[in-house]
Amino acid sequence: MTLDKVVFFVGNIICHQLVALFIWFILEGFTRKRSFRENSSSRLLVNRYPWLISLGLAVALILPFAIPGYPNPGVANYRLLLSRLLCMVVGTGVISLVYWIRFMRGPNLRDLYLAVIGMLTSGTGFYFGLLVGAV
Repeated sequence: MTLDKVVFFVGNIICHQLVALFIWFILEGFTRKRSFRENSSSRLLVNRYPWLISLGLAVALILPFAIPGYPNPGVANYRLLLSRLLCMVVGTGVISLVYWIRFMRGPNLRDLYLAVIGMLTSGTGFYFGLLVGAV
């Protein structure tokens, strides 16, 4: 693995986590006066920052690039990389959909955050797919 790949992977994870934390604080500020945030103290555990799931989504974003396709890189890898990116986009989109459904059934900040982060991760993967497909 070359240094530029390591920088891309680490930079991608760090940027994803910084943006995710920024979105958490924005959602926390906007939903402060909402009824689902003013529940009893037993609901406070639900509204904690889900850093592990967020980190999993960040790793899912770089996973299509991290898994080697063939021993020698070449044009044949583009189709494999595009199919992996498509699987990642669909997977994170399904995760986002699951959290949107959970949010509609019982609204809380954590499910709203994970639904939004899943959508943004899926959109970023789609953008990466467009970039790879344009090469």
